Amino acid sequence: FLAVPKSEKVCYFPSPEANTEGVLNCIDLRSKNKTTIGAGLYGADYLWSPNGKKILVSYLSEKGSNKVNLATMNQSGGEFKGINFVSSAKKCLWANDSKAIFCGSFTGLPEYAVLPNDWEQKKYYSADTFWKVEVENGKRQRIVDLEELPAKLDAVEFVKDSNEKNLFFVDRQSGNLYRIRF
Repeated sequence: FLAVPKSEKVCYFPSPEANTEGVLNCIDLRSKNKTTIGAGLYGADYLWSPNGKKILVSYLSEKGSNKVNLATMNQSGGEFKGINFVSSAKKCLWANDSKAIFCGSFTGLPEYAVLPNDWEQKKYYSADTFWKVEVENGKRQRIVDLEELPAKLDAVEFVKDSNEKNLFFVDRQSGNLYRIRF
């Protein structure tokens, strides 16, 4: 379930699966109207922007593949725009201004891994690299140099402080909490 920021809507979708089309169903809690957005994307996972006007979606380029990518779309599911960045919505967090995302990018997974399934089921762990990505133009900035990483980290559950000076996440393999300072 996902609450839509700055609205009376709540959305839900099936667990991301490589051979299943994702669909984001939203219900307006006041009017009880149901809308469907983002249908037709395999392995789809979603994350609303803080202003409620954009959705980050991770999806597969084709059914059953391991070619996961990120894109954005507007709150109605239109204006679909690929970012050309390999990650999952679960490995990202929107910036306060809804113009950028902070993400861990999948690396070190075997070629034969079926994403997102094998990653979700913890058959394989990623060795993430960490980035800030502007969603309008795809411009990337590494936020941690590789030599500064203490280990191979598979980041999830991102949170940040209100000033975006610190980004926190949990490593899926160890369960340890980490911080990135900007």
